[in-house]
Amino acid sequence: MSASAPSTRSGTTVYADVARAAEQVAGLPLLADLAVEYQRRKLRSGVIDFSDQVAGALTIVRAHPAVATDLRARYPVVLLDEYQDTSVVQTELLSAVFAGTSVMAVGDPHQSIYGWRGASAGNLGDFAAAFAPAGGSGRYSLATSWRNSERILDAANAVLEPLAPRSPVPVDQLRPRPVAPGGDVDIVFETDLDAETERVAGWFEEVRAGRQRRGLPTSAAILLRSKKHMVRFADALARRGIPHRILGLGGLLSTPEVVDVVSALRVISDPSAGSALLRLLGGPRWSIGLRDLRSLAELGRRLARSDVALQPLAAESATEENASLIDALDFFVRVGPDHGWLADFSDAGRERLRDAAATFAGLRRASSMPIPELVRLIEAELRLDIELAANESRGPARVASDQLRAFVDELQGFLATDESGSLPSLLAWLDHAERQDEFAPRTEPPEDDVVQILTIHGSKGLEWDAVAVGRVVADELPARPRDKQGWLGFGVLPYAFRGDARWLPQLGWEAHVSPTQQDLKAALTRFAEDNAERQREEERRLAYVAVTRARDALLLSGSPWSGTRNPRGPSPFLREIAIALGHELPDSEPGENPYNDRRQIMRWPLDPLGERRGRVEAAATLVRGAQQAAERDEAERDLALLLAEREERSAGARRAAPTRIPASRFKDYAADYEAAVEATLRPLPERPYRETRLGTRFHAWVEQRSGITARGPQPDAPLWDVDDPAEGPAAGEGELSRLQEIFLRSEWADLQPIEVETEIDFADDRLLGDGRPHVIICKLDAVYRRADRGGRIEIVDWKTGRPPRTPAERAERMLQLELYRRAYSIRHGIPESEIDVALFYVADDLVLRG
Repeated sequence: MSASAPSTRSGTTVYADVARAAEQVAGLPLLADLAVEYQRRKLRSGVIDFSDQVAGALTIVRAHPAVATDLRARYPVVLLDEYQDTSVVQTELLSAVFAGTSVMAVGDPHQSIYGWRGASAGNLGDFAAAFAPAGGSGRYSLATSWRNSERILDAANAVLEPLAPRSPVPVDQLRPRPVAPGGDVDIVFETDLDAETERVAGWFEEVRAGRQRRGLPTSAAILLRSKKHMVRFADALARRGIPHRILGLGGLLSTPEVVDVVSALRVISDPSAGSALLRLLGGPRWSIGLRDLRSLAELGRRLARSDVALQPLAAESATEENASLIDALDFFVRVGPDHGWLADFSDAGRERLRDAAATFAGLRRASSMPIPELVRLIEAELRLDIELAANESRGPARVASDQLRAFVDELQGFLATDESGSLPSLLAWLDHAERQDEFAPRTEPPEDDVVQILTIHGSKGLEWDAVAVGRVVADELPARPRDKQGWLGFGVLPYAFRGDARWLPQLGWEAHVSPTQQDLKAALTRFAEDNAERQREEERRLAYVAVTRARDALLLSGSPWSGTRNPRGPSPFLREIAIALGHELPDSEPGENPYNDRRQIMRWPLDPLGERRGRVEAAATLVRGAQQAAERDEAERDLALLLAEREERSAGARRAAPTRIPASRFKDYAADYEAAVEATLRPLPERPYRETRLGTRFHAWVEQRSGITARGPQPDAPLWDVDDPAEGPAAGEGELSRLQEIFLRSEWADLQPIEVETEIDFADDRLLGDGRPHVIICKLDAVYRRADRGGRIEIVDWKTGRPPRTPAERAERMLQLELYRRAYSIRHGIPESEIDVALFYVADDLVLRG
């Protein structure tokens, strides 16, 4: 692109748009050099990203034809699902391996909603050329929907209609399945966001009640274009006592309890996280008032002007720029309560701040523990578990903490891939997630009678009985086109270098196409509009995905006012669906912004009970009255059990072992029953959360080598089995290779097991001598039928830790195998005398037989 092209107007040398585009593109050589250096750095560091995996695999397949030949032999028939979500390089990889073989791709170009991460619906149009270059391909229409009711399909077809002419492959209209129900589609357009969220919550209440009368549970979801208003919809559901759950890290980071946990993580990691500390100090845990918070800020400034001996710094060294509220809070545990610098604090504030300082000091000392355990400790120290369980608007106590549990699940996913697993790296990841909407939730199955709240991108592949699509308004769904520049934006690869270039908007910038400044300016205008139209088409596909997530009931909602400066009218998608279904949308003016004149008088500290105070105080009055009554009603079953447990503890009665006991833990109950029961009631984390351990990797290798998959449920299996507490950290490839070599020299190397990783159990009421029945869960590593021993059964337990050092330790280890022997005997009806058991300590090449 040249800014030196001639102009047909004497007064115009270079248009600003042309000059700006030329300036942006001028940075491409530097960026290309940086990209090359980035690849070199990754190679030197031995790290790759997802695109490197795919591109590297393609390089291997092209350089070594034998690899493709082997894959074709192993997989003679290939089915590619969700093909519209593949990228060009993925298609090149798959076609390099399977072109000319039996390949079927299933895809829907109208569900291609991941263009922002490299997917290209155009791959569907190129399928025949990629996989059948010599011809001989066919096309089949799968237009019958086996999920949706009739009216929901009518709504979906109304959204799809404008897309049909531009589809890379012909797509028929969706048809209902035979005897499909009519279904319900409701459209509402309220005055503002508050009214909209209440209407959506009321709709779910009606749908749930109707299905409950028919004896049916209700899976339900609220789908939104972005995470911005998730909490508002969740609050409306909470006011009606409807259980709900926000899915996806982006939405979770806006829920109050998760914000509190993240704030605590910031406070113990970053001394400059004053705003996070203010949230917690002013919250229900400590309720510090404004006067004391002002004194805390002044204390921080005073400390910044002083040295470690609390003496004033020289004038040229004294600065308040580094004043820290966290340092000021820590000062409370460094000095006594009568220190003169604390004189400006109220008595109650001084006491609460000392408690807060001690709490965060303890959390800071615990910051080296596994992050999921640290989060649970923060939850307990901030008393969030009690606060959530006692809040009736959060639903039953069993689901009140679901958001925190979901947050921990997201952290587990981060820790599984992060090398350091440190707090700073976690907080940096959370900061990025908070700014971005691309963190789509992991696929989770719908939950009966729980409303899940998630983005439309995260809903792909899921379905619910009832779905509400919120904020179906202009500039939200569809979202306003954000990037009309396309590859003219800084740092964007020019479309000509992309494999899907012919499916992307074209810019006629070449001299023979746009010889003058005026031609270039017109080309830029057309290019911008084409990019905007491409984004609008993706938004239309997104709306189609949202609508088709509902099986029987669908609600589309919107409102003009949601805190924006200007009102937003009904989405064009909403109007098209309303016309197709015969709904009428209100044509009234949006009126004045109701949020402009809305003022709230707030008291500090905030009342932790808020609108619930009246209900909570009334409930407390009833409880006090019941406590003083001469006659008390009979307690409900759950309450009676809790009271009985309390009395049992007070009386010092013997507590019982759990009904289900893993065989690996049985020795603990046999050795010290009381201590084992106590450990069960108050479990402590056994090992830090780290990557997969050596023992697990070795077991997986043996299982894979056998060609047999594990059998039986494993609800009681620990995350890992530890052979010995002294076992070191996860070993590298060298130690795993050594274990594999030793195994390959063992007597079991050439034997084929009949079962691997099999879980079986048996019931017994005599082994522990407590008079209670117990179910012993046994996980058998490998079972062999030894032909060299007359067909006897042999159960082998692989051990990667150290062998027993004393006779007592050996007896403990063999007790586990005796339980395995008995379990296998009961399950298969084989006498115990015909079953052999063995421990193989692989690292020491030592076999112990029972």
